[in-house]
Amino acid sequence: MNGHLKQWRAARLILELFQQGISVEKIAGCLVLGLLLGIFPVLGSTTFLCALAGVLFRLNLPLIQLVNYLVYPLQLLLLLPFWGLGQRFFGGKALSLSMPQLIQMIRDDPWSSIARLWIITLEGIGAWGIVAIPLGLGFYASFVFLLRRLMKGKLKNA
Repeated sequence: MNGHLKQWRAARLILELFQQGISVEKIAGCLVLGLLLGIFPVLGSTTFLCALAGVLFRLNLPLIQLVNYLVYPLQLLLLLPFWGLGQRFFGGKALSLSMPQLIQMIRDDPWSSIARLWIITLEGIGAWGIVAIPLGLGFYASFVFLLRRLMKGKLKNA
């Protein structure tokens, strides 16, 4: 029930943005950047990145942060896969840790963990960049198409 309530609130927010005169393209930009920056493989960075993107591209900050917040579980799920993909792309040394082991390593010695994970994180960022560009273009085109259809339906029902 809680998940459906969040989805309803997000859909209602998007419809309210249309009523405020925000363009389909700007809303699609918020959705795409909130999604892609929300899965950026550096924990603790996404709120700042989304705020920066929102200001630079003059997007709706609450919407981009809402999307960022909603995809946070995806960031956690994709963190290790991005790191692994980065290691494959860039020939890095494999890290054979599960997420619980990684969390324990960080809890035990945060500074040593940062030093150990620095190169792996950079490789993960590179992998994210390679994946994010085509995904972003595809999502943007899809969101623009879907939002225009949503607007047509909304205008017909008004």
